[in-house]
Amino acid sequence: MTFARSLELAVIDRKDIASRVIKGTLFSITGNIIKRTPVGNSSLWKGKAPAGYVGGTLRGAWAASIGAPVLKSAISVKPDKNGVATQKAVKVIIDSLELGEIFYMTNNMAYAHRVEFGWSTQAPAGMLRVSVSEANQAIKKQ
Repeated sequence: MTFARSLELAVIDRKDIASRVIKGTLFSITGNIIKRTPVGNSSLWKGKAPAGYVGGTLRGAWAASIGAPVLKSAISVKPDKNGVATQKAVKVIIDSLELGEIFYMTNNMAYAHRVEFGWSTQAPAGMLRVSVSEANQAIKKQ
């Protein structure tokens, strides 16, 4: 084997390792975001549930994308109380991610920002900020 070929294989190997670490880290962080997203518990609310409210709507509204954020409307959101379907959809996007591409995780529910900044007693520290702050731990684990 030539030196050039050995070098090429080493670069390919490093790219594969980097890709696995990035994807594993993203899956860990996004999984934590989804799990930390509260599912409505009307016994904790000050008022009544809005008409037509279905628990798990905020959790089901997380959307992953590559290259540009998803501007998903609330109408197309499927409630996901346990987060399994949302995590599966996010994993599909993460699995297709190539090195150098930009990954986005968005939630376009009108109340997502309020929940992130303390509106929910179930997630007083938010969902996204707490999970992202753990990124270094997720990278080390990968």
